[in-house]
Amino acid sequence: MSSSVLEASRLLKRRWTADEPTFGAWVASDSAHVVELLCAASPDWIVLDGQHGYASLPVVPGLLRAAAISRVPSIVRVPENNGAVIGSMLDLGAVGVIVPMVDDRADAERAASACRYGPAGRRSWGAFRAALAPPAPYTPAVGDETAICLVMVETVKAVANVEEIVAVDGVDGVFVGPLDLAISAGKPPSYTVDDPDVRAQMLHVRDVCRAAGKVVGTFPATAHVHRWVEEGYQFLGLVSDAEVLTRVAGQMLATARKEQA
Repeated sequence: MSSSVLEASRLLKRRWTADEPTFGAWVASDSAHVVELLCAASPDWIVLDGQHGYASLPVVPGLLRAAAISRVPSIVRVPENNGAVIGSMLDLGAVGVIVPMVDDRADAERAASACRYGPAGRRSWGAFRAALAPPAPYTPAVGDETAICLVMVETVKAVANVEEIVAVDGVDGVFVGPLDLAISAGKPPSYTVDDPDVRAQMLHVRDVCRAAGKVVGTFPATAHVHRWVEEGYQFLGLVSDAEVLTRVAGQMLATARKEQA
């Protein structure tokens, strides 16, 4: 893993440009120890979830420090498309952000602008923690190059507008939310993406992203990750803290109780 957030960002982008899949861990917990344990497995990246998890502003610095021990690039999923929140997470040292509920070009422009300093964007200067890491000095150019901006396409409307979304300068890629996309289409939510219409929409997003040279990702059912690699997805959530704790603990308890029966 890289020794600086800039190098970590460059490495991920090089791998995506080379059409190489990357696999990450997803953390909803506010526990730095959980982050340390997952990062010890050497994922390609880790997402700290501030939308549906506990990665709030007071907690994130400790989680970033925990990930830094293993030099795993940290990306924060922010709770909303809010410039102040996005800027704060980058100031704290996140390599990038995932911005939820991006439905059209205007939403995408707002997300990208929050990740870039002027004149290209509207990010405010104040990267005190991010500036502690090499390279020094931390400049607007370093901040702009470092910040990875991934936007979530998770509605039927967003899929219809995906060409204009990925055309926005500063948007590095799309993360498809399969559950919300299914709900938006009036389908049952499923990580296995069993519905052919939802699957077709996800493949359409892939085609548009690849044509635009943008990375595309999702969080599929673990057993189906290989399928999405074959389909050309490059940013794939592989394991979550919640899944590990519930599934592994459940399996161990079931085995123990069966042996005692």
